[in-house]
Amino acid sequence: MVLVTPACADPLYRRSVRTSMGTVFQVRWTRLNDLPGDLTLLHDAGFVTVALTPAESTVAATTHRARIPMAAGVDSLNVAAAAAVACYAL
Repeated sequence: MVLVTPACADPLYRRSVRTSMGTVFQVRWTRLNDLPGDLTLLHDAGFVTVALTPAESTVAATTHRARIPMAAGVDSLNVAAAAAVACYAL
């Protein structure tokens, strides 16, 4: 399941649906409104959470932190590329 925060773009936005070729309807997702409180509820229910973010505050509330190794001199991937790499790895 993919968890998105209030700061994330709407996965059901017309362009998001078109760009994902409709796969947004095949992947389970939900929006969290209270971070890190919602993560605590998930942990209490037995879920494992993985953060793919440089934000230390959210990382501290997750079970694991995922990192995409970057070549020297490369600052970061854009969010679409990072999400694609993460989803492929899963």
